Amino acid sequence: MVGAPIARSSSHQEHETRMSRIYLGNLPMSADEAALREFLVECGRTPAKVDLKKKAATGRSRGFAFVDFDSEEAAAAAITELNGKTFVGRELRAADAKAIVAPPRESEDDPYHDRRGRRGGRRRR
Repeated sequence: MVGAPIARSSSHQEHETRMSRIYLGNLPMSADEAALREFLVECGRTPAKVDLKKKAATGRSRGFAFVDFDSEEAAAAAITELNGKTFVGRELRAADAKAIVAPPRESEDDPYHDRRGRRGGRRRR
């Protein structure tokens, strides 16, 4: 049926209500999911899922990850404990993933930037 809402599975809805996601930044480029999961377990935090973001072209870490925990309380405790902790020589930044917001874009009617944010100005004819 056209225009009908897409029904989500109960497991998807369970995931949204049951788990909480945090952001871990300032990870080394050499980091991998297994090492990060092991580090979290050593710190006394057992993640439900570790999602290390990688560069598509090289497959190397982009320097941040999202980590899911079973509850809001576990996520809040992990943020408190992990923020500022050292992982492979780098001081981690931990925050609630919902608090991470993309920077504002330039105004679309800005005559000095094109759609990609590059300076180019208006074309003169």
